[in-house]
Amino acid sequence: MAIDADIYQNILRWQRFKLRKQAEGPLPHRPRVLYIGCSDARLDPVTDIGIPQGEALIYRNIGGRVPAPPDLSTLDMDAAARTGQIPEAVSMGATLEFFLNHVEDPENGEGRPPQTKHIIVSAHTYCGGVATANRNGAKPKDQYLPYYLAAMLAPIREFVGGLTGSHEEKDRATEEESVRASMKHLRMYEVVREAENAVPPRVVLHGWVLGTDERRDIRELDEVTNTFHPLVERGQGAGGVGGGGPQ
Repeated sequence: MAIDADIYQNILRWQRFKLRKQAEGPLPHRPRVLYIGCSDARLDPVTDIGIPQGEALIYRNIGGRVPAPPDLSTLDMDAAARTGQIPEAVSMGATLEFFLNHVEDPENGEGRPPQTKHIIVSAHTYCGGVATANRNGAKPKDQYLPYYLAAMLAPIREFVGGLTGSHEEKDRATEEESVRASMKHLRMYEVVREAENAVPPRVVLHGWVLGTDERRDIRELDEVTNTFHPLVERGQGAGGVGGGGPQ
C-alpha cells in the first residue's frame, strides 16, 4: 500500500530541502543535549522546542519516561544476544553511557574547557499514555501495552490516586509527577551521578512539561520547590537551558 499522497509529497519536499542543505556541507554531530521525551506525534524537538539538528541525541518512548536502572547482576547477556530482547532500562542506561562517556565533549572556544552537557526529560500535556493509564484504557486485544503502562506509569498513577478533581486535573498532576520520578531515576544511574557530581559538573538535568494546547509553552521543574514554572532565559553561568535551546 502506497503512502498517502499528502504525506508522500511532504516527504519529497523534505528530501529536496535536504539536497539543498547538503550543498552547504554535512551537519556537525557534537550533541551536548540528550532529550528524553514522549513519542507523541505532535512533538518535534527540532521544530517545536528549538534544539538545532546535530546538537541533541533524541530518546523517545510512550510518556517520555525514564525507568529505574535494572539490577545488572540479574541480566543474562548471552540470552539477550540470542533473542535480541533488551529491557527498556538497559536501553536507557546504554543511551546515558553513550552520551556521557562516548559523545565527544563540545568545545567552548580555543583554550577553554568543554561546555557542560544537558539531559532534558520531558512529559507533555494531554498525553495519551497518561490518559490511558489513568483510565485503565488498554483494550482486551492489547498484549504489550498493559505491561508497559503497569511498569512505567502505574506507580505514578498511584501517587495521584488520592487526588480529587476532574480527569484532566489528575492527568496534569500525573504528567508532572512523571517528570519528578524520571529525574529521580536518572540519578540512580551511576554514569549520571558521577557526571552531575563532578567538579565542575559535566552534566545538568532538566525536567520539563511541554504544552500541547494553544499555549505551546514549556514549564520547567524547580527542584528547590518541586514545582513547575514557565521556562525563562538563563545565563550560561547558571548552567541552564533556556531561550529555546542550550545557552
